Amino acid sequence: MLKIIKKYDGSGDGGDVIKIVRIRMIMHMLPIRMVLMPLILLLLLIMITITMIMMMRYIAADNRSDNKIHRYINNNSEL
Repeated sequence: MLKIIKKYDGSGDGGDVIKIVRIRMIMHMLPIRMVLMPLILLLLLIMITITMIMMMRYIAADNRSDNKIHRYINNNSEL
C-alpha cells in the first residue's frame, strides 16, 4: 500500500515535495478491517437473534393464552 504525502517545501515556486511512503498493509488495515467490522457484524447478528427470540416467545405466549381462553370458553359454554 502506497501513500502519497505532499509537503510544502518553503520556496515560493509552488513546487511541493512529494513523498511516496510505503505503509505496511497489516499495520494500516488491521485495526479497522480485521477487528472493528467483524465486531459490528457480530453485534448486529446478536441483536437480530435476541429480537427474533423475544418475538417468538411473545407470539408463542400470545398463542398459548389465546388457546387457553378458547378452551376455557368451549369447556364452559353453558356459562
